[in-house]
Amino acid sequence: MKIKEPGKWSVLFVVALVSFITNLDATIVVTGLPPLMEDLQLSIGTGMWTITSFYITSTVFLLPSGRWSDMFGTKRIFLWGFALFTLATALCGMAGSGSALMAARLLQGTGAAMAMAASTPILIRTFPSEELGVALGINNIAWVTGSLLGPVVGEH
Repeated sequence: MKIKEPGKWSVLFVVALVSFITNLDATIVVTGLPPLMEDLQLSIGTGMWTITSFYITSTVFLLPSGRWSDMFGTKRIFLWGFALFTLATALCGMAGSGSALMAARLLQGTGAAMAMAASTPILIRTFPSEELGVALGINNIAWVTGSLLGPVVGEH
């Protein structure tokens, strides 16, 4: 039996916002990399790993995060993932070296994977079948918009 939440649009707003932010952060480094490399005196290789490290952990931890959602609850994994992502984002901002930045980006990708793995199950449990397509579509639009805006924002 599915549980339908009375505040379903608020749930969608939070899930879509997290989808937007995590994907914005995944792509923002692409155009922001040259000044970042200059400020931290990073080699090209380390700069590339700064981008790649997020994608590696967000990919590797996506399936295990789905399993953790089944075991521990989707809401819990979503919140833990977003908390880890937020902490890692702060650590990225405080990074004083390439290794610290890469480590923070690895954590950031892990948190993003956890939040993303729990997003769809949360929406499935929150929305009735006749509104589910709209909810999933809005969440996907938020995710893609974050991907599109990341490089633009990273340039400034």
